[in-house]
Amino acid sequence: MNIKKVSGIPYFGVVMDVFVVDSFAYLGIENNLVILNVSDYMNPVVLGSISLDGEMETYYKSKLFVLNNYVYYLTAETLLNIVDVSNPSNPVKVSEYILPYGDITSVSVLGNYAYVVSNGDLKIIDVTNPSNPFEVSNYDSIGYYIYISGNYAFVAGGNLLRVLDIIDPLNPVKIGYCEVTENIKDVYISENYAYLITTSSLKVIDVTSPSNPFELGYCSIDGFPEKVYVLDNYAYVASSVGLRIINIQDPVKPFEVSYYDTPSSARGVYVFDNYAYVASSDAGLRIIDVTDPSKPVEVGYYDTPGSAQRVYIIRGYNKNYALVADGDAGLRVIDVTNPLNPVEVAYYDTEGFTKDVCFSRNYFDYKFYIYLLDNSGFYILTFLPENGILGDKVVEKRLNEREEKIKFTGKEIIYNITSCDNEIRIFDITGKETYRESKIETGEKQYNLKNLSKGVYFIKLKDGKIEIKKKIFVIY
Repeated sequence: MNIKKVSGIPYFGVVMDVFVVDSFAYLGIENNLVILNVSDYMNPVVLGSISLDGEMETYYKSKLFVLNNYVYYLTAETLLNIVDVSNPSNPVKVSEYILPYGDITSVSVLGNYAYVVSNGDLKIIDVTNPSNPFEVSNYDSIGYYIYISGNYAFVAGGNLLRVLDIIDPLNPVKIGYCEVTENIKDVYISENYAYLITTSSLKVIDVTSPSNPFELGYCSIDGFPEKVYVLDNYAYVASSVGLRIINIQDPVKPFEVSYYDTPSSARGVYVFDNYAYVASSDAGLRIIDVTDPSKPVEVGYYDTPGSAQRVYIIRGYNKNYALVADGDAGLRVIDVTNPLNPVEVAYYDTEGFTKDVCFSRNYFDYKFYIYLLDNSGFYILTFLPENGILGDKVVEKRLNEREEKIKFTGKEIIYNITSCDNEIRIFDITGKETYRESKIETGEKQYNLKNLSKGVYFIKLKDGKIEIKKKIFVIY
Protein backbone atom coordinates (compact mmCIF):
# COMPACT_ATOMS: atom_id res chain seq x y z
CA MET A 1 0.00 0.00 0.00
CA ASN A 2 1.06 3.54 -0.67
CA ILE A 3 1.87 6.22 1.85
CA LYS A 4 1.17 9.68 0.51
CA LYS A 5 1.24 13.10 2.06
CA VAL A 6 -1.61 15.01 0.47
CA SER A 7 -1.29 18.44 2.08
CA GLY A 8 0.49 20.42 4.74
CA ILE A 9 -0.48 23.28 7.03
CA PRO A 10 2.53 25.07 8.55
CA TYR A 11 1.73 25.29 12.24
CA PHE A 12 4.18 24.75 15.06
CA GLY A 13 3.56 23.67 18.62
CA VAL A 14 2.03 20.88 20.65
CA VAL A 15 -1.55 19.70 20.30
CA MET A 16 -2.99 19.23 23.78
CA ASP A 17 -6.51 18.03 23.00
CA VAL A 18 -8.96 17.39 20.16
CA PHE A 19 -12.73 17.11 19.94
CA VAL A 20 -14.50 15.99 16.75
CA VAL A 21 -18.13 16.89 16.01
CA ASP A 22 -19.62 15.96 12.65
CA SER A 23 -17.34 17.45 9.97
CA PHE A 24 -15.34 19.66 12.30
CA ALA A 25 -12.26 18.98 14.40
CA TYR A 26 -11.55 21.38 17.26
CA LEU A 27 -7.87 21.43 18.23
CA GLY A 28 -6.43 22.84 21.43
CA ILE A 29 -2.93 23.85 20.34
CA GLU A 30 -1.26 25.27 23.41
CA ASN A 31 -3.07 28.60 23.94
CA ASN A 32 -4.93 28.52 20.63
CA LEU A 33 -8.18 27.03 19.37
CA VAL A 34 -8.00 25.89 15.74
CA ILE A 35 -11.05 24.66 13.81
CA LEU A 36 -10.66 22.29 10.87
CA ASN A 37 -13.14 21.17 8.26
CA VAL A 38 -12.50 17.43 7.95
CA SER A 39 -15.41 16.54 5.67
CA ASP A 40 -12.73 15.70 3.09
CA TYR A 41 -10.35 13.76 5.29
CA MET A 42 -7.69 13.71 2.60
CA ASN A 43 -7.68 17.48 2.55
CA PRO A 44 -8.33 18.98 6.00
CA VAL A 45 -8.86 22.72 5.80
CA VAL A 46 -8.33 25.30 8.54
CA LEU A 47 -11.54 27.31 8.83
CA GLY A 48 -10.64 29.60 11.67
CA SER A 49 -8.59 30.05 14.79
CA ILE A 50 -8.43 32.21 17.86
CA SER A 51 -5.63 32.93 20.30
CA LEU A 52 -6.65 32.57 23.93
CA ASP A 53 -5.03 33.36 27.24
CA GLY A 54 -2.70 30.87 28.84
CA GLU A 55 -0.93 27.77 27.64
CA MET A 56 -1.98 24.21 28.37
CA GLU A 57 0.30 21.60 29.86
CA THR A 58 0.73 18.17 28.32
CA TYR A 59 -0.31 16.24 31.41
CA TYR A 60 -3.73 17.81 31.84
CA LYS A 61 -6.72 15.78 30.66
CA SER A 62 -10.17 16.61 29.29
CA LYS A 63 -9.20 20.15 28.41
CA LEU A 64 -11.55 20.81 25.52
CA PHE A 65 -15.28 20.15 25.28
CA VAL A 66 -17.79 21.13 22.59
CA LEU A 67 -21.52 21.51 23.22
CA ASN A 68 -24.25 23.41 21.35
CA ASN A 69 -21.93 25.58 19.22
CA TYR A 70 -19.74 26.52 22.18
CA VAL A 71 -16.23 25.34 22.94
CA TYR A 72 -15.26 25.11 26.61
CA TYR A 73 -11.48 25.28 26.67
CA LEU A 74 -9.38 24.93 29.80
CA THR A 75 -5.87 26.34 30.02
CA ALA A 76 -3.05 25.72 32.44
CA GLU A 77 -3.44 29.22 33.78
CA THR A 78 -6.71 28.18 35.38
CA LEU A 79 -8.94 29.73 32.74
CA LEU A 80 -12.16 28.31 31.34
CA ASN A 81 -12.50 30.03 27.96
CA ILE A 82 -15.92 29.91 26.29
CA VAL A 83 -15.84 30.37 22.52
CA ASP A 84 -18.82 30.74 20.19
CA VAL A 85 -18.14 28.53 17.15
CA SER A 86 -21.52 28.82 15.47
CA ASN A 87 -19.54 30.34 12.60
CA PRO A 88 -16.48 28.06 12.41
CA SER A 89 -14.67 30.56 10.18
CA ASN A 90 -14.94 33.24 12.82
CA PRO A 91 -14.72 31.80 16.36
CA VAL A 92 -15.50 34.45 18.95
CA LYS A 93 -14.54 34.34 22.60
CA VAL A 94 -17.67 35.33 24.48
CA SER A 95 -16.39 35.02 28.03
CA GLU A 96 -13.92 33.45 30.35
CA TYR A 97 -14.01 32.14 33.85
CA ILE A 98 -10.96 32.38 36.07
CA LEU A 99 -10.63 29.30 38.24
CA PRO A 100 -9.20 29.99 41.67
CA TYR A 101 -6.64 27.21 41.46
CA GLY A 102 -4.41 25.46 38.97
CA ASP A 103 -3.81 21.81 38.10
CA ILE A 104 -6.96 21.32 36.01
CA THR A 105 -7.32 17.60 35.43
CA SER A 106 -10.85 17.02 34.17
CA VAL A 107 -13.94 18.74 32.81
CA SER A 108 -17.39 17.53 31.80
CA VAL A 109 -20.38 19.51 30.58
CA LEU A 110 -23.91 18.30 31.27
CA GLY A 111 -26.97 20.43 30.58
CA ASN A 112 -26.36 23.99 31.72
CA TYR A 113 -23.40 23.23 33.95
CA ALA A 114 -19.70 22.60 33.52
CA TYR A 115 -18.08 20.36 36.11
CA VAL A 116 -14.40 21.21 36.44
CA VAL A 117 -11.85 19.46 38.63
CA SER A 118 -9.11 21.93 39.52
CA ASN A 119 -6.33 21.17 41.97
CA GLY A 120 -8.44 18.35 43.37
CA ASP A 121 -11.51 20.55 43.91
CA LEU A 122 -14.78 20.26 41.99
CA LYS A 123 -16.04 23.58 40.61
CA ILE A 124 -19.58 23.70 39.23
CA ILE A 125 -20.04 26.54 36.75
CA ASP A 126 -23.34 27.76 35.34
CA VAL A 127 -22.98 28.13 31.56
CA THR A 128 -26.65 28.74 30.77
CA ASN A 129 -25.55 32.08 29.33
CA PRO A 130 -22.13 31.37 27.82
CA SER A 131 -21.42 35.10 27.80
CA ASN A 132 -21.64 35.20 31.58
CA PRO A 133 -20.46 31.97 33.21
CA PHE A 134 -20.24 31.97 36.97
CA GLU A 135 -19.39 29.51 39.69
CA VAL A 136 -22.44 28.36 41.59
CA SER A 137 -20.81 25.91 43.96
CA ASN A 138 -17.71 23.95 44.74
CA TYR A 139 -16.62 20.91 46.65
CA ASP A 140 -13.11 20.93 48.08
CA SER A 141 -10.58 18.10 48.01
CA ILE A 142 -12.72 15.67 46.04
CA GLY A 143 -10.37 14.00 43.52
CA TYR A 144 -8.82 14.33 40.08
CA TYR A 145 -10.98 12.56 37.50
CA ILE A 146 -14.73 12.88 37.10
CA TYR A 147 -17.43 10.76 35.52
CA ILE A 148 -20.98 12.13 35.38
CA SER A 149 -23.79 9.59 35.34
CA GLY A 150 -27.34 10.86 35.67
CA ASN A 151 -27.64 12.84 38.88
CA TYR A 152 -24.32 11.64 40.24
CA ALA A 153 -20.68 12.57 39.89
CA PHE A 154 -18.17 9.80 40.45
CA VAL A 155 -14.77 11.26 41.25
CA ALA A 156 -11.60 9.24 41.73
CA GLY A 157 -8.54 10.56 43.45
CA GLY A 158 -5.80 8.93 45.44
CA ASN A 159 -7.28 5.84 47.05
CA LEU A 160 -10.88 7.08 47.14
CA LEU A 161 -13.87 6.82 44.83
CA ARG A 162 -16.33 9.50 45.93
CA VAL A 163 -19.95 9.96 44.87
CA LEU A 164 -21.68 13.34 44.82
CA ASP A 165 -25.41 13.97 44.39
CA ILE A 166 -25.63 16.81 41.85
CA ILE A 167 -29.38 16.90 41.30
CA ASP A 168 -29.09 20.45 42.69
CA PRO A 169 -25.86 21.81 41.17
CA LEU A 170 -25.95 24.75 43.59
CA ASN A 171 -25.62 22.35 46.46
CA PRO A 172 -23.56 19.27 45.60
CA VAL A 173 -23.70 16.77 48.41
CA LYS A 174 -21.29 13.95 49.01
CA ILE A 175 -23.52 10.96 49.57
CA GLY A 176 -21.00 8.19 49.60
CA TYR A 177 -17.46 7.07 49.09
CA CYS A 178 -15.43 3.96 48.89
CA GLU A 179 -11.89 3.75 50.15
CA VAL A 180 -9.46 1.29 48.68
CA THR A 181 -6.01 0.42 49.86
CA GLU A 182 -4.04 1.80 46.89
CA ASN A 183 -4.06 4.69 44.48
CA ILE A 184 -6.43 4.33 41.55
CA LYS A 185 -4.83 4.23 38.08
CA ASP A 186 -7.76 3.39 35.80
CA VAL A 187 -11.55 3.19 36.08
CA TYR A 188 -14.04 1.26 33.99
CA ILE A 189 -17.74 1.64 34.87
CA SER A 190 -20.17 -0.93 33.55
CA GLU A 191 -23.79 -1.05 34.65
CA ASN A 192 -23.80 -1.22 38.45
CA TYR A 193 -20.11 -1.84 38.91
CA ALA A 194 -16.96 0.24 38.90
CA TYR A 195 -13.79 -1.63 38.03
CA LEU A 196 -10.76 0.07 39.50
CA ILE A 197 -7.18 -0.63 38.55
CA THR A 198 -4.93 0.19 41.46
CA THR A 199 -1.20 -0.14 41.95
CA SER A 200 -1.39 -3.92 42.27
CA SER A 201 -4.98 -5.12 41.95
CA LEU A 202 -8.39 -5.03 40.29
CA LYS A 203 -11.11 -3.77 42.65
CA VAL A 204 -14.82 -4.33 42.00
CA ILE A 205 -17.06 -1.65 43.51
CA ASP A 206 -20.84 -2.01 43.76
CA VAL A 207 -22.41 1.36 42.84
CA THR A 208 -26.00 0.12 42.67
CA SER A 209 -26.71 2.46 45.57
CA PRO A 210 -24.63 5.56 44.89
CA SER A 211 -24.95 6.58 48.53
CA ASN A 212 -23.33 3.38 49.64
CA PRO A 213 -20.66 2.24 47.21
CA PHE A 214 -18.68 -0.60 48.64
CA GLU A 215 -15.97 -2.93 47.59
CA LEU A 216 -17.32 -6.32 46.67
CA GLY A 217 -14.10 -8.03 45.90
CA TYR A 218 -10.63 -7.72 44.52
CA CYS A 219 -8.04 -9.69 42.72
CA SER A 220 -4.32 -9.14 43.03
CA ILE A 221 -2.55 -8.43 39.77
CA ASP A 222 1.08 -9.34 39.26
CA GLY A 223 3.41 -6.63 38.05
CA PHE A 224 2.24 -3.07 37.56
CA PRO A 225 -1.28 -3.05 36.02
CA GLU A 226 -2.09 -0.14 33.75
CA LYS A 227 -5.26 -0.64 31.70
CA VAL A 228 -8.38 -2.78 31.84
CA TYR A 229 -10.84 -3.92 29.18
CA VAL A 230 -14.10 -5.50 30.37
CA LEU A 231 -16.09 -7.84 28.13
CA ASP A 232 -18.84 -10.18 29.25
CA ASN A 233 -17.66 -11.98 32.39
CA TYR A 234 -13.97 -11.18 32.08
CA ALA A 235 -11.65 -8.30 32.74
CA TYR A 236 -8.53 -8.22 30.61
CA VAL A 237 -5.73 -6.33 32.34
CA ALA A 238 -2.58 -5.03 30.68
CA SER A 239 0.26 -5.30 33.18
CA SER A 240 4.02 -4.94 33.17
CA VAL A 241 4.25 -8.75 33.20
CA GLY A 242 1.76 -9.33 30.41
CA LEU A 243 -1.94 -10.04 29.99
CA ARG A 244 -3.90 -11.10 33.08
CA ILE A 245 -7.42 -12.48 32.62
CA ILE A 246 -9.82 -12.08 35.54
CA ASN A 247 -13.14 -13.84 35.92
CA ILE A 248 -15.65 -11.25 37.19
CA GLN A 249 -18.83 -13.32 36.90
CA ASP A 250 -18.99 -13.30 40.69
CA PRO A 251 -18.02 -9.71 41.57
CA VAL A 252 -17.46 -10.74 45.17
CA LYS A 253 -14.77 -13.20 44.23
CA PRO A 254 -13.02 -12.12 41.07
CA PHE A 255 -10.12 -14.40 40.38
CA GLU A 256 -7.39 -14.75 37.84
CA VAL A 257 -8.20 -17.62 35.56
CA SER A 258 -5.11 -17.39 33.45
CA TYR A 259 -2.33 -15.18 32.20
CA TYR A 260 -0.01 -14.81 29.30
CA ASP A 261 3.44 -13.41 29.94
CA THR A 262 4.15 -11.19 27.01
CA PRO A 263 7.83 -10.74 26.09
CA SER A 264 7.69 -7.10 27.16
CA SER A 265 5.47 -4.89 29.32
CA ALA A 266 1.81 -4.79 28.22
CA ARG A 267 0.66 -1.19 27.79
CA GLY A 268 -2.74 -1.60 26.16
CA VAL A 269 -5.28 -4.28 25.30
CA TYR A 270 -8.29 -4.63 23.01
CA VAL A 271 -10.49 -7.75 22.77
CA PHE A 272 -12.19 -8.57 19.47
CA ASP A 273 -13.64 -11.78 18.03
CA ASN A 274 -12.13 -14.07 20.68
CA TYR A 275 -8.69 -12.55 20.37
CA ALA A 276 -6.90 -10.24 22.76
CA TYR A 277 -4.66 -7.80 20.94
CA VAL A 278 -1.94 -6.60 23.29
CA ALA A 279 0.36 -3.62 22.76
CA SER A 280 3.50 -5.04 24.35
CA SER A 281 5.93 -2.12 24.17
CA ASP A 282 9.26 -3.39 22.77
CA ALA A 283 7.70 -6.73 21.75
CA GLY A 284 5.19 -5.11 19.41
CA LEU A 285 1.68 -6.48 18.83
CA ARG A 286 0.88 -9.84 20.37
CA ILE A 287 -2.27 -11.72 19.34
CA ILE A 288 -3.67 -14.10 21.93
CA ASP A 289 -6.54 -16.52 21.39
CA VAL A 290 -8.93 -16.17 24.36
CA THR A 291 -11.74 -18.37 23.01
CA ASP A 292 -11.17 -20.27 26.23
CA PRO A 293 -10.14 -17.52 28.67
CA SER A 294 -8.64 -20.13 30.96
CA LYS A 295 -6.18 -21.18 28.26
CA PRO A 296 -4.88 -18.15 26.40
CA VAL A 297 -2.59 -19.05 23.54
CA GLU A 298 -0.50 -16.71 21.47
CA VAL A 299 -1.27 -17.45 17.84
CA GLY A 300 0.52 -14.61 16.12
CA TYR A 301 2.58 -11.50 16.58
CA TYR A 302 4.08 -8.63 14.70
CA ASP A 303 7.29 -7.15 16.05
CA THR A 304 6.77 -3.47 15.36
CA PRO A 305 9.92 -1.35 14.99
CA GLY A 306 9.05 0.96 17.87
CA SER A 307 7.46 0.57 21.30
CA ALA A 308 3.79 -0.39 21.11
CA GLN A 309 1.75 1.81 23.45
CA ARG A 310 -1.88 1.40 22.45
CA VAL A 311 -3.86 -0.77 20.03
CA TYR A 312 -7.28 -0.37 18.48
CA ILE A 313 -9.00 -2.87 16.21
CA ILE A 314 -11.19 -1.82 13.30
CA ARG A 315 -13.30 -3.95 11.02
CA GLY A 316 -12.68 -3.10 7.39
CA TYR A 317 -14.22 -4.15 4.14
CA ASN A 318 -13.65 -7.91 4.30
CA LYS A 319 -10.57 -7.22 6.41
CA ASN A 320 -9.65 -6.36 9.98
CA TYR A 321 -6.87 -4.00 10.94
CA ALA A 322 -4.92 -3.25 14.10
CA LEU A 323 -3.90 0.35 14.55
CA VAL A 324 -0.82 0.43 16.76
CA ALA A 325 0.55 3.61 18.34
CA ASP A 326 4.19 2.59 18.19
CA GLY A 327 6.16 5.24 20.04
CA ASP A 328 9.12 6.52 18.03
CA ALA A 329 8.01 4.46 15.01
CA GLY A 330 4.73 6.32 14.53
CA LEU A 331 1.55 4.54 13.47
CA ARG A 332 1.66 0.97 12.18
CA VAL A 333 -1.34 -0.50 10.37
CA ILE A 334 -1.40 -4.28 10.57
CA ASP A 335 -3.78 -6.55 8.68
CA VAL A 336 -5.07 -9.04 11.26
CA THR A 337 -7.77 -10.63 9.10
CA ASN A 338 -5.84 -13.81 9.67
CA PRO A 339 -4.69 -13.46 13.28
CA LEU A 340 -2.18 -16.24 12.76
CA ASN A 341 -0.40 -14.25 10.11
CA PRO A 342 -0.51 -10.50 10.83
CA VAL A 343 1.00 -8.41 8.07
CA GLU A 344 1.92 -4.75 8.17
CA VAL A 345 0.24 -3.04 5.25
CA ALA A 346 1.07 0.59 5.89
CA TYR A 347 2.67 2.99 8.31
CA TYR A 348 2.96 6.69 8.96
CA ASP A 349 6.13 7.95 10.57
CA THR A 350 5.37 10.85 12.87
CA GLU A 351 8.04 13.25 14.11
CA GLY A 352 7.54 12.52 17.81
CA PHE A 353 6.60 9.71 20.18
CA THR A 354 3.23 8.31 19.13
CA LYS A 355 1.08 7.76 22.20
CA ASP A 356 -2.50 7.15 21.16
CA VAL A 357 -4.80 6.64 18.20
CA CYS A 358 -8.53 6.85 17.55
CA PHE A 359 -10.66 6.70 14.44
CA SER A 360 -14.06 7.27 12.85
CA ARG A 361 -15.65 5.30 10.08
CA ASN A 362 -17.77 6.27 7.07
CA TYR A 363 -20.24 3.44 6.62
CA PHE A 364 -21.03 4.44 3.05
CA ASP A 365 -17.53 4.30 1.54
CA TYR A 366 -15.85 2.01 4.11
CA LYS A 367 -13.03 4.46 4.66
CA PHE A 368 -11.29 4.81 8.00
CA TYR A 369 -10.43 8.26 9.26
CA ILE A 370 -7.67 8.15 11.82
CA TYR A 371 -6.80 10.80 14.41
CA LEU A 372 -3.28 10.29 15.66
CA LEU A 373 -1.57 12.06 18.55
CA ASP A 374 2.10 12.23 19.37
CA ASN A 375 4.14 14.63 21.45
CA SER A 376 4.87 16.79 18.42
CA GLY A 377 1.45 17.27 16.92
CA PHE A 378 -1.89 16.08 15.63
CA TYR A 379 -2.39 14.06 12.47
CA ILE A 380 -5.46 13.38 10.36
CA LEU A 381 -4.88 10.22 8.36
CA THR A 382 -7.23 8.54 5.92
CA PHE A 383 -6.92 4.78 5.60
CA LEU A 384 -8.23 3.22 2.41
CA PRO A 385 -7.76 -0.52 1.94
CA GLU A 386 -6.76 0.08 -1.67
CA ASN A 387 -4.64 3.20 -1.20
CA GLY A 388 -3.12 3.18 2.28
CA ILE A 389 -2.85 6.03 4.73
CA LEU A 390 -3.15 9.62 3.65
CA GLY A 391 -2.85 12.67 5.80
CA ASP A 392 -0.71 15.39 7.28
CA LYS A 393 0.15 16.98 10.59
CA VAL A 394 -1.50 20.18 11.75
CA VAL A 395 0.39 22.07 14.45
CA GLU A 396 0.52 25.63 15.76
CA LYS A 397 2.41 27.48 18.45
CA ARG A 398 2.09 31.00 19.78
CA LEU A 399 4.39 32.47 22.39
CA ASN A 400 3.56 35.26 24.81
CA GLU A 401 6.00 36.89 27.17
CA ARG A 402 4.35 37.36 30.54
CA GLU A 403 5.47 38.87 33.82
CA GLU A 404 3.93 39.56 37.18
CA LYS A 405 2.70 43.17 37.03
CA ILE A 406 0.07 43.27 39.80
CA LYS A 407 0.64 43.54 43.55
CA PHE A 408 -2.11 43.30 46.14
CA THR A 409 -1.57 44.89 49.55
CA GLY A 410 -4.93 43.98 51.07
CA LYS A 411 -6.46 47.43 50.64
CA GLU A 412 -5.26 48.37 47.17
CA ILE A 413 -3.78 46.95 44.02
CA ILE A 414 -0.58 48.33 42.53
CA TYR A 415 0.07 47.73 38.86
CA ASN A 416 2.64 48.82 36.30
CA ILE A 417 1.63 50.14 32.85
CA THR A 418 4.21 50.21 30.04
CA SER A 419 2.05 50.33 26.89
CA CYS A 420 -0.51 52.81 25.58
CA ASP A 421 -2.77 49.88 24.69
CA ASN A 422 -4.00 48.97 28.14
CA GLU A 423 -7.05 48.16 30.22
CA ILE A 424 -7.83 46.97 33.73
CA ARG A 425 -11.07 45.22 34.71
CA ILE A 426 -12.33 43.85 38.02
CA PHE A 427 -15.03 41.16 38.36
CA ASP A 428 -16.85 39.81 41.38
CA ILE A 429 -17.39 36.11 42.04
CA THR A 430 -20.53 36.03 39.86
CA GLY A 431 -18.67 37.42 36.87
CA LYS A 432 -20.21 40.89 37.14
CA GLU A 433 -17.82 43.67 36.15
CA THR A 434 -17.32 46.14 39.02
CA TYR A 435 -14.60 48.37 37.56
CA ARG A 436 -13.03 49.14 34.20
CA GLU A 437 -10.47 51.68 33.02
CA SER A 438 -8.54 51.91 29.76
CA LYS A 439 -6.00 54.17 28.05
CA ILE A 440 -4.19 54.63 31.35
CA GLU A 441 -1.04 56.71 31.44
CA THR A 442 2.14 54.68 31.68
CA GLY A 443 3.84 54.18 35.01
CA GLU A 444 2.98 52.65 38.38
CA LYS A 445 -0.70 52.99 39.28
CA GLN A 446 -2.84 52.29 42.31
CA TYR A 447 -6.48 51.42 42.80
CA ASN A 448 -8.13 51.63 46.22
CA LEU A 449 -10.52 48.79 46.97
CA LYS A 450 -12.47 50.56 49.71
CA ASN A 451 -15.57 50.77 47.53
CA LEU A 452 -15.74 47.00 47.11
CA SER A 453 -17.69 44.75 49.44
CA LYS A 454 -16.07 41.81 51.16
CA GLY A 455 -15.57 38.83 48.93
CA VAL A 456 -13.59 37.27 46.09
CA TYR A 457 -12.64 39.35 43.05
CA PHE A 458 -10.75 38.72 39.85
CA ILE A 459 -8.51 41.27 38.15
CA LYS A 460 -7.73 41.26 34.45
CA LEU A 461 -4.93 43.58 33.33
CA LYS A 462 -4.03 44.11 29.67
CA ASP A 463 -0.77 45.93 28.97
CA GLY A 464 0.08 45.73 25.29
CA LYS A 465 0.42 42.07 24.34
CA ILE A 466 0.62 40.98 27.95
CA GLU A 467 -2.54 39.94 29.79
CA ILE A 468 -2.47 38.97 33.46
CA LYS A 469 -5.19 37.65 35.72
CA LYS A 470 -5.16 37.63 39.50
CA LYS A 471 -7.53 36.51 42.24
CA ILE A 472 -7.83 38.67 45.37
CA PHE A 473 -9.78 38.49 48.63
CA VAL A 474 -11.25 41.69 50.07
CA ILE A 475 -11.74 41.05 53.78
CA TYR A 476 -12.17 44.43 55.44
